[in-house]
Amino acid sequence: MNRTIIFCLSLQLSLNAYAGLDLPGMFSDHMVVQHDQPVRVWGQAAACAEVEVSLAEASQRVRADAAGAWQAKLAPPPVGGPYTLRIASGEEERVIEDVLSGEVWIASGQSNMEWSVKSSDGSDAALDSAEVPGLRLFKMPRTVAHEPTDLADASWVLADRGSVADFSAVAWYFGRKLHEETGRPVGLIQAAWGGTYVQAWMPYATLENFDFMQAALDKYTSRRESERSTQLPDEEALRAALSEHRMLADPGNRGILSGWQLPQFDDSGWEPFPVPGKLEDVAPGTDGAFWVRRAIEIPEAWVGEDLMLSLGTIDDFDLTYFNGYAIGGTGLEVPAAYQQSRRYTVPAERVRAGRNVIAIRVFDRYRDGGFTGEAEDLSLQPVASDGRDRIALAGDWLYTFEHRSVDPEGSAVLVQLQPTANQPGVLFNGMIHPLIPYGIRGAIWYQGESNAGQPESYAELFPAMIEAWRASWGQGDFPFLYVQIANFKDLQTEASEGDWALLREAQQAALKLPMVGEAVILDVGEADDIHPRDKQTPAQRLAALALAMVHGRELPHQSPYLAESTIEGAAMRLRFAPAYGALKTRDGEPPRGFALLGQDGVWRWADARIEQPDTVVLTHPGIDKPVAARYGWASNPTGNINNAAGFPMSGFRTDAH
Repeated sequence: MNRTIIFCLSLQLSLNAYAGLDLPGMFSDHMVVQHDQPVRVWGQAAACAEVEVSLAEASQRVRADAAGAWQAKLAPPPVGGPYTLRIASGEEERVIEDVLSGEVWIASGQSNMEWSVKSSDGSDAALDSAEVPGLRLFKMPRTVAHEPTDLADASWVLADRGSVADFSAVAWYFGRKLHEETGRPVGLIQAAWGGTYVQAWMPYATLENFDFMQAALDKYTSRRESERSTQLPDEEALRAALSEHRMLADPGNRGILSGWQLPQFDDSGWEPFPVPGKLEDVAPGTDGAFWVRRAIEIPEAWVGEDLMLSLGTIDDFDLTYFNGYAIGGTGLEVPAAYQQSRRYTVPAERVRAGRNVIAIRVFDRYRDGGFTGEAEDLSLQPVASDGRDRIALAGDWLYTFEHRSVDPEGSAVLVQLQPTANQPGVLFNGMIHPLIPYGIRGAIWYQGESNAGQPESYAELFPAMIEAWRASWGQGDFPFLYVQIANFKDLQTEASEGDWALLREAQQAALKLPMVGEAVILDVGEADDIHPRDKQTPAQRLAALALAMVHGRELPHQSPYLAESTIEGAAMRLRFAPAYGALKTRDGEPPRGFALLGQDGVWRWADARIEQPDTVVLTHPGIDKPVAARYGWASNPTGNINNAAGFPMSGFRTDAH
């Protein structure tokens, strides 16, 4: 008898091995398989058991390994369906019905990808027409894991009013457009989490390749080691305690009645609180409402200017005051509020020279609460600043409790069972790894807002993430299409600003990779909302990229990018591609949003004219010989240039290097 068979038989007799047939969630009724990729099916069976898998006319027999893991690879059925997938082992059989063969796309990123159809513009019409038999949805639950996991606790569902309402709007409109244009079934896999950093979506091993990540990785490793060394009770008892834990209800803002938000309030009796820092660090096992305050000195030069107050992430909710006036807050209405970075505008009329006071009410309903970002996330600066003129806000603040609930045991259970969503690699482990190696056509991505303060590192991490995903799937350079972050915050006033423009430039580092496309949406953002409600425009532009790059359609699909720049005396000539005929302004007004740098080092708004179908010429009466040009170089730029197909020009600078 074969030694392997003898070993397996003895193993089954000697070990309490898994004896059932178990499948990941993506193998369920209504699933979609990629029509031109091998169909990989995997799961768990009894140790060394034989497993037979069949789909349409294809079948394969495989043997589980000593741990019960098995994987089969079948030829894909023709586009269409429905087909039946059968998996049998011993006396157990799984039958999966209504399987379609078409295209499978992963939709990942942070809150703008997670943003639902029902919360977006045009939701009534979308939901009225949501029943599309050829569209199927799979929504990965929010899952974090310290180690790669195979758990995918979800299943495919038909597209109908109920399932579409809570599904990613960008993914839905993208998938619907592909289905309409190709006639093929489309399967959409949503794996998104608001307020998350690109680092969380990358394999840990990939992050180890970057020197600038070492401090964060060391901190993460140290925390994990600390948790491992903690004496924990029985796991069953832990989970029982977790299930019994109840979130606190906010009893209401009582601190404001005591004047805790006012600059003249005497806080000398309050205790020090490290910011960033967690409530658990100063009051173990405590949940509830607490206030922090800090006085700062503002220079005379800032008077009359709007300021940007950046606080990083706060767990769970906050109300923030500046000199006694509420300037912002994040509460229950915001999905995953504890993962959202707080950035609030301080109106110029609230700013005064000398002493100013920031007061923040934080409500922690359970688990770790407080300021959970990094020290560099906390700052105050003029909105128009380039970031060099800022007041750092990390350090000791003063705090006191408004309302508290002490539950040391419950809090400890929650901390030890669940890593946080922005730790290195944990979302790749929990939400991407379980999908590998399910056959896919490609991925769409909408993320970057959380990394807006880290453009240099993002320019390296984002392309590395794409390459790591591709290597993990082993399908080659599958299409990866992303949305450039939208225009946001106050409209541009100075001739040259940076901020989010730097992150958009960092995103474009990924365009050096094959089969990567960018959807520019500088025309649909909202100054006062980081979540533009128009999700159809980015979806349509992603779909145009897919139809052109993947399906070979000859159709407009790109924004105009700078192709060439030359200095001609007192003018700068810029050529762009693709123009798809001719550049134009989308509002019928003269071109705007261009700036010229003179030899005196000062940026000035340029006089711009579209001289040829693909060319813009810039001049300024005060500049005899321009040095560099920029366009759309701001968080919320004033540019108005489109190509003939209606795609907005991407921001750029000629002085990048």
